[in-house]
Amino acid sequence: MHAFPAERSIAAPVAAPVAAPVAAPADGRSGTPPGARQIAPVRYAGLHDALPAQCQLLRCGRAEALDLAAGQAVELMLDHAAQVWLLELAPSGLPGPMLEALPHEARPVPLDISRFAAGALLARWPALAGLLVNCLQLQPGATSASTVLRARTAGQLWLIVPMAGSGADADSVAGAAGGELLWRRLPAATPTAAASPALPAPLGPVREEFTVLRCTARAYEVRAGECIQIIDIEGQQCSDFMALRTDALARGQERFIDGTVTRSLVGGAYPLPGLLDKYFDQDMRPLVAVVQDTVGRHDTFGLACTERGYAERGFPGHANCSDNISTAYAPWGVQPRAAWPAINLFFNTWIGPGDTRLRSDEGW
Repeated sequence: MHAFPAERSIAAPVAAPVAAPVAAPADGRSGTPPGARQIAPVRYAGLHDALPAQCQLLRCGRAEALDLAAGQAVELMLDHAAQVWLLELAPSGLPGPMLEALPHEARPVPLDISRFAAGALLARWPALAGLLVNCLQLQPGATSASTVLRARTAGQLWLIVPMAGSGADADSVAGAAGGELLWRRLPAATPTAAASPALPAPLGPVREEFTVLRCTARAYEVRAGECIQIIDIEGQQCSDFMALRTDALARGQERFIDGTVTRSLVGGAYPLPGLLDKYFDQDMRPLVAVVQDTVGRHDTFGLACTERGYAERGFPGHANCSDNISTAYAPWGVQPRAAWPAINLFFNTWIGPGDTRLRSDEGW
């Protein structure tokens, strides 16, 4: 949940569009609180630098065992030079299907223990040494660069990055020429929300309340002193937010939240409740202040998603937040933009200490 008391402005929360048919609504409320001092500031510290992605690296010629309960999932980030083998074992150690949907490019191949360091596998399940066992092969290039595998039943999944050829000493050449695999366990799936999800208590008398559906935007006017309460109603959802100053629009100027100005004035990636709680426009005038933040993880560096960004990933013409914001603001005479800056609420992004790359992971 994110809450702002506002100057007189036009606000537009946007539900982030997704390439797959996954619902990503955001709930918006606006109302007049009994008084800003009566709203208890809430701040969540968010993620720490040491815990961003929790990915593991599996090098060529190595294998990793994952004990999965029913419903648990693992994400594979495939290197284009690597083949990956999947060995599914029942709790008894016998080969058997345990995963739900598999990539359609996966094909069965004989398990060749000479092509990887199989000592740990055979020590755990020595009976496999005398069996003709098939595993599933994911071929680079043919399979999506990011593949999620979910266990249908409990079992043990072995991830294997085989070496080229056969007969080589895996222990002596593991990590040499060849591919590698990044993988990580995914958090447990969030249960589907009920038709009427339980929402936090409003911060004051509610003047207007609505749900922003996926791939849409909605603009509305907010008076000075009113509070905007933005709620992620199902969890792990994201929403772009933008606000323009109405008095500037009356003068023919467009003054809206500026991420660079805001970061400079608060001395951080984004405001949080407390002394440094405000989002500023291009003239360094405050537009909204954060009084409650129960998530603590947001983004002010990235643009709202754009048609160009989707086209470059193979989805030309896809719905996008920048076009949605332009459409929502059109009745106020705001000029459309191919790329809108935005406050990306609930986005989980960071810049690591070792480079300048902006990275992202699943939202909380």
